[in-house]
Amino acid sequence: MNVYTRNIASLMCAAGLMFGASATALADEHDNLYLDEVADKAEELTADDVKSDHLEAFLKSSRELTEARKDYTGKMMEADGDENKIAELMEEAREEMASIVEENDLSVTEYKEIGYLIKDDDDLMDELNKVAASM
Repeated sequence: MNVYTRNIASLMCAAGLMFGASATALADEHDNLYLDEVADKAEELTADDVKSDHLEAFLKSSRELTEARKDYTGKMMEADGDENKIAELMEEAREEMASIVEENDLSVTEYKEIGYLIKDDDDLMDELNKVAASM
């Protein structure tokens, strides 16, 4: 299995953190969390709409989001159950993660939709892997 294929669950966790999941939900429900978030906000993006530059931006964002997720997960663990601090960190994480995606020339909605499509479309996953190999 390709490294990028194995990292889809991690990418979904990053998306979940970006859109308001709690640290516990990230650990326990990362698969459904992502799908639930996307289902309500989809703008009818299809796999045919996703071009290689979108996939490149998605990959770059995903890598940066994974690092941010790790950073904020550690900070939340250090908050030692302080709900106010955790809420503050969650908001800070959402803002930073949205900024990461937007700095890579995608909207947050596009990022989420591409992630959903990749999970659901084997041909698009293959295209993602080709783009990743060329980066």
